[in-house]
Amino acid sequence: MAEQADNRLTPFETTIPLSVHCTVTFDVPDGFRAEQPIALKPQFDSRFAASNGQVRLVGHKLQLEFQWRLPTGKHKASEYAAYRDSMVLALSQLEREVVFKSAGY
Repeated sequence: MAEQADNRLTPFETTIPLSVHCTVTFDVPDGFRAEQPIALKPQFDSRFAASNGQVRLVGHKLQLEFQWRLPTGKHKASEYAAYRDSMVLALSQLEREVVFKSAGY
């Protein structure tokens, strides 16, 4: 795996656009209820990424949906830290906590 470049000296470019669409559905076990996860509203740097997502609780199913887009572009070396921060934020959207509580409490 490549190491991060903290003090990038050269410009960088994303040449291939990338789109990720992820849907995860949880079946809520009998005798439990799902806590509604907090809907995240990430603030990406629009030069590097855009996303949207939603959380739905329908009957006994909890559905998490996430879409993320990385556009193409040429960027200055000084913009690399903001690019890296956007990538970390994008990956964090896939790490969601799901809580089931006993329906009797």
